[in-house]
Amino acid sequence: MECERYRNALSAGLDGEETGVEPAVLQRHLAGCPACRLWENEAAALTRAVRVSSADPIPDLTPAILAAIGRETAQADWREKVRALRVGLAVLAVMQLAMASYDLFLGGSHTLHELGSFDAALAVGFLCAAWRPVRAYGMLPLMGALVAGLGVTTAIDITEGHAVAFTESSHLYELAGFALLWVLARTASRPDGGATSRPRRLLGMA
Repeated sequence: MECERYRNALSAGLDGEETGVEPAVLQRHLAGCPACRLWENEAAALTRAVRVSSADPIPDLTPAILAAIGRETAQADWREKVRALRVGLAVLAVMQLAMASYDLFLGGSHTLHELGSFDAALAVGFLCAAWRPVRAYGMLPLMGALVAGLGVTTAIDITEGHAVAFTESSHLYELAGFALLWVLARTASRPDGGATSRPRRLLGMA
Protein backbone atom coordinates (compact mmCIF):
# COMPACT_ATOMS: atom_id res chain seq x y z
CA MET A 1 0.00 0.00 0.00
CA GLU A 2 2.87 2.37 0.84
CA CYS A 3 4.53 1.71 -2.54
CA GLU A 4 1.24 2.39 -4.33
CA ARG A 5 1.14 5.85 -2.81
CA TYR A 6 4.66 6.69 -3.97
CA ARG A 7 4.09 5.23 -7.41
CA ASN A 8 1.02 7.43 -7.82
CA ALA A 9 3.16 10.37 -6.83
CA LEU A 10 5.84 9.38 -9.36
CA SER A 11 3.18 9.02 -12.09
CA ALA A 12 1.76 12.45 -11.29
CA GLY A 13 5.25 13.94 -11.45
CA LEU A 14 5.87 12.40 -14.87
CA ASP A 15 2.60 13.96 -16.06
CA GLY A 16 3.60 17.37 -14.73
CA GLU A 17 1.05 17.30 -11.92
CA GLU A 18 1.31 17.78 -8.16
CA THR A 19 2.69 14.64 -6.51
CA GLY A 20 1.12 15.17 -3.12
CA VAL A 21 4.35 13.93 -1.50
CA GLU A 22 7.35 15.95 -0.43
CA PRO A 23 10.25 15.42 -2.84
CA ALA A 24 12.65 14.56 0.01
CA VAL A 25 10.25 11.93 1.34
CA LEU A 26 9.78 10.48 -2.13
CA GLN A 27 13.54 10.30 -2.68
CA ARG A 28 14.11 8.54 0.65
CA HIS A 29 11.53 5.93 -0.31
CA LEU A 30 13.14 5.37 -3.72
CA ALA A 31 16.54 5.00 -2.09
CA GLY A 32 15.29 2.17 0.05
CA CYS A 33 12.84 0.48 -2.40
CA PRO A 34 14.41 -1.17 -5.49
CA ALA A 35 10.95 -2.16 -6.79
CA CYS A 36 9.77 1.46 -6.90
CA ARG A 37 13.02 2.59 -8.53
CA LEU A 38 12.49 -0.03 -11.25
CA TRP A 39 8.90 1.05 -11.64
CA GLU A 40 9.98 4.70 -11.97
CA ASN A 41 12.54 3.85 -14.66
CA GLU A 42 10.04 1.81 -16.66
CA ALA A 43 7.35 4.49 -16.32
CA ALA A 44 9.77 7.24 -17.40
CA ALA A 45 10.89 5.20 -20.43
CA LEU A 46 7.28 4.56 -21.44
CA THR A 47 6.38 8.24 -21.09
CA ARG A 48 9.32 9.30 -23.28
CA ALA A 49 8.43 6.73 -25.93
CA VAL A 50 4.84 7.94 -26.09
CA ARG A 51 5.81 11.60 -26.26
CA VAL A 52 8.42 11.29 -29.00
CA SER A 53 6.60 8.75 -31.17
CA SER A 54 5.94 10.04 -34.68
CA ALA A 55 2.41 10.96 -35.66
CA ASP A 56 0.56 8.98 -38.29
CA PRO A 57 1.44 10.27 -41.77
CA ILE A 58 -1.19 12.57 -43.28
CA PRO A 59 -1.50 12.32 -47.06
CA ASP A 60 -0.94 15.53 -49.02
CA LEU A 61 -4.31 16.31 -50.55
CA THR A 62 -3.20 19.57 -52.14
CA PRO A 63 -2.71 18.19 -55.69
CA ALA A 64 -6.10 16.46 -55.63
CA ILE A 65 -7.84 19.58 -54.32
CA LEU A 66 -6.18 21.82 -56.91
CA ALA A 67 -7.04 19.35 -59.66
CA ALA A 68 -10.69 19.30 -58.57
CA ILE A 69 -10.79 23.10 -58.51
CA GLY A 70 -9.21 23.17 -61.96
CA ARG A 71 -11.81 20.76 -63.32
CA GLU A 72 -14.66 22.77 -61.86
CA THR A 73 -13.24 25.99 -63.31
CA ALA A 74 -12.73 24.39 -66.72
CA GLN A 75 -16.29 23.05 -66.75
CA ALA A 76 -17.71 26.42 -65.74
CA ASP A 77 -15.73 28.17 -68.48
CA TRP A 78 -16.84 25.50 -70.95
CA ARG A 79 -20.51 25.99 -70.08
CA GLU A 80 -20.22 29.75 -70.48
CA LYS A 81 -18.51 29.39 -73.86
CA VAL A 82 -21.11 26.93 -75.15
CA ARG A 83 -23.91 29.17 -73.88
CA ALA A 84 -22.43 32.22 -75.65
CA LEU A 85 -22.07 30.28 -78.92
CA ARG A 86 -25.64 29.01 -78.70
CA VAL A 87 -26.99 32.52 -78.10
CA GLY A 88 -24.92 33.90 -80.99
CA LEU A 89 -26.18 31.20 -83.35
CA ALA A 90 -29.79 31.79 -82.26
CA VAL A 91 -29.46 35.54 -82.90
CA LEU A 92 -27.98 34.85 -86.33
CA ALA A 93 -30.85 32.47 -87.08
CA VAL A 94 -33.42 35.15 -86.24
CA MET A 95 -31.66 37.66 -88.51
CA GLN A 96 -31.47 35.08 -91.30
CA LEU A 97 -35.16 34.32 -90.86
CA ALA A 98 -36.02 38.03 -91.09
CA MET A 99 -34.17 38.30 -94.41
CA ALA A 100 -35.82 35.14 -95.67
CA SER A 101 -39.26 36.47 -94.76
CA TYR A 102 -38.70 39.54 -96.91
CA ASP A 103 -37.76 37.42 -99.96
CA LEU A 104 -40.63 35.01 -99.32
CA PHE A 105 -43.43 37.51 -98.93
CA LEU A 106 -42.16 40.71 -100.56
CA GLY A 107 -39.71 39.41 -103.16
CA GLY A 108 -42.09 39.55 -106.08
CA SER A 109 -40.34 36.88 -108.16
CA HIS A 110 -40.06 33.12 -108.20
CA THR A 111 -36.27 33.28 -107.83
CA LEU A 112 -36.49 35.41 -104.68
CA HIS A 113 -39.13 33.10 -103.27
CA GLU A 114 -36.83 30.13 -103.75
CA LEU A 115 -33.92 32.02 -102.18
CA GLY A 116 -36.17 32.98 -99.29
CA SER A 117 -37.14 29.35 -98.76
CA PHE A 118 -33.47 28.33 -98.72
CA ASP A 119 -32.55 31.08 -96.25
CA ALA A 120 -35.48 30.10 -94.02
CA ALA A 121 -34.29 26.49 -94.06
CA LEU A 122 -30.81 27.64 -93.00
CA ALA A 123 -32.32 29.72 -90.19
CA VAL A 124 -34.24 26.68 -88.93
CA GLY A 125 -31.03 24.65 -89.06
CA PHE A 126 -29.19 27.29 -87.05
CA LEU A 127 -31.97 27.30 -84.45
CA CYS A 128 -31.85 23.50 -84.16
CA ALA A 129 -28.07 23.61 -83.64
CA ALA A 130 -28.46 26.36 -81.04
CA TRP A 131 -31.07 24.28 -79.23
CA ARG A 132 -29.10 21.02 -79.45
CA PRO A 133 -25.41 21.74 -80.12
CA VAL A 134 -24.70 18.12 -81.05
CA ARG A 135 -26.64 18.83 -84.28
CA ALA A 136 -23.92 21.30 -85.32
CA TYR A 137 -21.78 18.42 -86.57
CA GLY A 138 -24.47 17.36 -89.03
CA MET A 139 -24.76 20.83 -90.53
CA LEU A 140 -21.05 21.37 -91.10
CA PRO A 141 -20.80 19.56 -94.48
CA LEU A 142 -23.81 21.48 -95.87
CA MET A 143 -22.58 24.84 -94.62
CA GLY A 144 -19.02 24.12 -95.72
CA ALA A 145 -20.16 23.36 -99.27
CA LEU A 146 -22.47 26.38 -99.29
CA VAL A 147 -19.81 28.81 -98.10
CA ALA A 148 -17.24 27.42 -100.54
CA GLY A 149 -19.69 27.68 -103.45
CA LEU A 150 -20.79 31.18 -102.53
CA GLY A 151 -17.17 32.27 -102.15
CA VAL A 152 -16.21 31.04 -105.61
CA THR A 153 -19.31 32.37 -107.40
CA THR A 154 -19.14 35.72 -105.60
CA ALA A 155 -15.51 36.19 -106.56
CA ILE A 156 -16.28 35.33 -110.18
CA ASP A 157 -19.33 37.64 -110.34
CA ILE A 158 -17.44 40.57 -108.79
CA THR A 159 -14.47 40.04 -111.11
CA GLU A 160 -16.68 39.93 -114.21
CA GLY A 161 -18.76 42.91 -113.11
CA HIS A 162 -22.01 41.00 -112.57
CA ALA A 163 -22.13 42.02 -108.89
CA VAL A 164 -20.53 44.43 -106.43
CA ALA A 165 -19.05 43.66 -103.06
CA PHE A 166 -21.74 45.61 -101.18
CA THR A 167 -24.65 43.65 -102.63
CA GLU A 168 -22.85 40.37 -101.95
CA SER A 169 -22.24 41.26 -98.30
CA SER A 170 -25.46 39.43 -97.35
CA HIS A 171 -23.50 36.20 -97.76
CA LEU A 172 -21.62 37.13 -94.58
CA TYR A 173 -24.56 35.60 -92.68
CA GLU A 174 -23.79 32.20 -94.18
CA LEU A 175 -20.08 32.66 -93.43
CA ALA A 176 -20.80 33.70 -89.83
CA GLY A 177 -23.17 30.75 -89.44
CA PHE A 178 -20.55 28.31 -90.68
CA ALA A 179 -17.95 29.79 -88.29
CA LEU A 180 -20.30 29.55 -85.30
CA LEU A 181 -21.30 25.99 -86.19
CA TRP A 182 -17.64 24.99 -86.52
CA VAL A 183 -16.64 26.42 -83.15
CA LEU A 184 -19.77 25.11 -81.44
CA ALA A 185 -19.27 21.60 -82.82
CA ARG A 186 -15.71 21.52 -81.46
CA THR A 187 -16.47 23.23 -78.15
CA ALA A 188 -19.64 21.33 -77.26
CA SER A 189 -17.79 18.00 -77.09
CA ARG A 190 -15.90 18.62 -73.82
CA PRO A 191 -13.99 21.45 -72.02
CA ASP A 192 -10.60 20.57 -73.53
CA GLY A 193 -11.96 20.29 -77.05
CA GLY A 194 -11.67 16.50 -77.26
CA ALA A 195 -14.07 14.14 -78.93
CA THR A 196 -15.73 12.67 -75.86
CA SER A 197 -19.42 13.61 -75.72
CA ARG A 198 -20.62 15.70 -72.83
CA PRO A 199 -23.67 14.72 -70.79
CA ARG A 200 -26.89 15.21 -72.75
CA ARG A 201 -28.34 17.63 -70.23
CA LEU A 202 -25.37 19.99 -70.73
CA LEU A 203 -25.81 19.91 -74.50
CA GLY A 204 -29.45 20.79 -74.23
CA MET A 205 -30.61 17.33 -75.26
CA ALA A 206 -33.60 15.56 -73.83
